[in-house]
Order: sequence, then C-alpha cells, then structure tokens
Amino acid sequence: MKLLARTTVIFLLYAVVVAAAGTWVYYTVIRKLYYVYVDRTLTRRKMRVKRSARLELRTPADLAFWHRIDHNVEFVPLTAGGQYPVRPDEFRDRMMLNTITGEPQQYRQIAEVVQFQGQPYRLEVRTSVLDDGDLLVGITVAGAILLGVLLGGILIIQHVLTRRYWRPFYHTLAVLQQYQLDQHHAPVLAPTDIPEFKALNAALTRVLSKHQRLYHRQREFAENAAHELQTPLAILRTKLDSLVQAPGLTEEQAGHIEPLLAVTQRLTHLCRSLLLLVHLDQQLFFPTETVDLAASLRTQLEQLREQMDAADLTLETDLAPQVLVAVNRSLLDILVSNLVVNAIRHNRPGGVVRVVLTPQLLKVENTGRPQALPADQLFARFRTNPSRPPGSVGLGLPIARQICETSGFLLSYHYEEPGWHQMRVRM
Repeated sequence: MKLLARTTVIFLLYAVVVAAAGTWVYYTVIRKLYYVYVDRTLTRRKMRVKRSARLELRTPADLAFWHRIDHNVEFVPLTAGGQYPVRPDEFRDRMMLNTITGEPQQYRQIAEVVQFQGQPYRLEVRTSVLDDGDLLVGITVAGAILLGVLLGGILIIQHVLTRRYWRPFYHTLAVLQQYQLDQHHAPVLAPTDIPEFKALNAALTRVLSKHQRLYHRQREFAENAAHELQTPLAILRTKLDSLVQAPGLTEEQAGHIEPLLAVTQRLTHLCRSLLLLVHLDQQLFFPTETVDLAASLRTQLEQLREQMDAADLTLETDLAPQVLVAVNRSLLDILVSNLVVNAIRHNRPGGVVRVVLTPQLLKVENTGRPQALPADQLFARFRTNPSRPPGSVGLGLPIARQICETSGFLLSYHYEEPGWHQMRVRM
C-alpha cells in the first residue's frame, strides 16, 4: 500500500470512529435538551391549567368538557378520603392512541394530584413527542450527510494538494528508477520549494555524484589492470614456450619451467575471468539474440569430451531437440562451459556427468563426495576450498551466477542422494 493510500485509510478510520461517537453524543445531547424543553413547557402549562381550573371552572362537568376539547389535559377523579402523595413534578412517557392518525404515539406527560371543589383529581397534562426511532434516524441521516460532505471535500482537497506537493518526490523517484551508475552525468532532479524535498534532492545529488566518480575510477582501474596484465603474461608465456623448445634444455630445467607455465596459464585465465566479472558487475549492455541452447550444449559437450575421457568420466545426456532463448551468445557459451567444466573438475574417478535440458530447465549434475556442499559459499568469489582442483581460480560458479542474473535466469544448487550434485538453471 502506498504512503498516500495508507494515510488516507488511517484518516478514514479515524473519521468513521469520530463520526459514530459524535453521532451518539449528538443524539444524547439533543434528546436531553429536547426533553428539558418539553418538561419545562409541560410544567408551565400545568400551572396555567391549575390557575384556570381554580378561577374559571365550576362543576366536574366543566373538567370533562375541557378534556373533550383538549385531549392533552385530563382530570382523573380519585376516591375521596384516600391518601395520595403529592408529587408535583411526576414526568413519564406514555403511549396513547392518536385519534387523528389512528396510530399509537408517544406522549410526554406531567401528573399531579389536585383538589377541585373538595374532591381529589389527578391532573395529567401531556404533549406528543417524536419517536426515539424517528429522532435517531433523523439525526443519523443528518450526520451522515454532513460527514459525507465533510469527508468528500477533505478527500478532494487532499488529493489535489498531495498531487501538487508530492509531484517533486515522484519525479525524483522516476529519475532514480531509470538511473544507471555507468552514466557520465549525475541525474537532474526537479526543482522544488518544499524544504524537505529540496534537502532530499540535494543529498541524493551529492551521494550519487560521489558514487558515480568512485564507480568510474574503479571501472577504469579494473579494466586497465586486466588489460595491462594480459600483455606481460602473454610475453611471459611465449618466452617460456620458447625456452622449453630450446636445444640443450636439461631435465632439471624443464622441471622448473613447467610449473611456471602452469602458473602463467592460471594467471591468464584469472585476468580474463576478472575482466568478465567487471563487465557483468557493471551491467554493461550485452546484445541479445535468439540462440538454440540445445545446439550450444551439444557443441560444448563435444569440445569437452576429450577432457571427460581423460578423467574417466561417463557422459549422460537428455536434451530437448531445440530450446530457443533470448540471450547473448558469448555469455551463454561461457555459462554452459563453466557448468560442465565444474561438473568435470569436481567429479570422482569413474564418475558420471549428466546433462538434462527441457524448455524451462537446464540441469548439470555430477557424482561427487557423499555430502551436500555449503550452498552459501558455492557462489562466493575466491572462496577458500582445500579441495579445489589444480589450475582452478575459483570464479567459474560466480561468473555463471552473474551471467544468469544478467540474462534473467535463476541458478541454484541442489544435492540428491547418493552423492549427486546438481546445478539448475531455470529460464
């Protein structure tokens, strides 16, 4: 959920809670004020009725006549000689039939025992009131309309203001999403007069410019170092080859030259691997094309068959006739070669190399030691491994994984009993 949506949801939840509580409080207060007003009106009217009864009415028939013309005033005769407590402010709600509508209606009344011509009467003065349900519905509808107008206005204002005030932030975010570290200039961020975004843009520009300079320096150093090392290594290898073929070379001298040739070859391989890793780490553009992975596998396996025979290994294949993938051809050849060579080098004498290819998966597996390898260290560069074969620089799998990430593949390691080590590439 985006930041603006999250704040809007929290705001809405808060507004709903406040609106619900406010509606209940509003209803309670209005109901109390309404009944205070009704009770005060009934009290005053009762006092006028008592004064009129004392001054203007003469017989009990006058009391009955008054009730017929005004149903809200009633004198109920009581038994003479009875004891009736005086409660001048006895208020209560009462349901009575409305003679006009013919339906029950709630009334509020005040009652008091009075004396008329020496006889006790119960004086009841009443007035109709709104039903609680009608009152609640009216208050709720009014509150809902008010809340809807309020929230609608606030949301519209918030939407307009946030789109305006957050526009520099989203522009900065879009620039950062498209930014590549190998660009030759720092990203241009939109100017803004909001202090927070202005400080953010200044900090981002400063940090990106600094890292861009460091990146270009490291890139130039790595490329120059790799290229400069290749020339003296090539010269050294040529001189050593010439020295081996020189006449009069003793067996002892040849024994010293052969290790030097092996070290030179290893350094040459190391320089090439480092240069390739630099290019992969920099995420340089590698042109892609539609390549038949099955054909590339057959070519690589044919080229490595002599190496397998020398190691006394058996090759088993289960390849789909054709698997087309969009990838850089050179990177694909390096990936396949590294995986197969890794399976050859880390195999056991008389072991098996098995290659399985489907339209979605490439699996290269080999026999080996009967325990799983530490998966967190397999793809680490220059990892310490006492069992590393001679001549290996320890960069085959890191390069393979980097190629997979560059090409959009997924490389993973799996172990299956008994002693089968698998490298899987999902495409």
